[in-house]
Amino acid sequence: MKLTLRTYYAVLALSAMIDESPAEERWHRIEEIATERGISESFLLQV
Repeated sequence: MKLTLRTYYAVLALSAMIDESPAEERWHRIEEIATERGISESFLLQV
């Protein structure tokens, strides 16, 4: 999957929205939201 600027900003926004949480909890929340939006975990690891 090609990283687009729009997707990159979406991932940044997701992480900023939940930045108050502990790191591990934050990562699980990012994975959860990404799964709902059809973004794969391997793609997230590239970002």
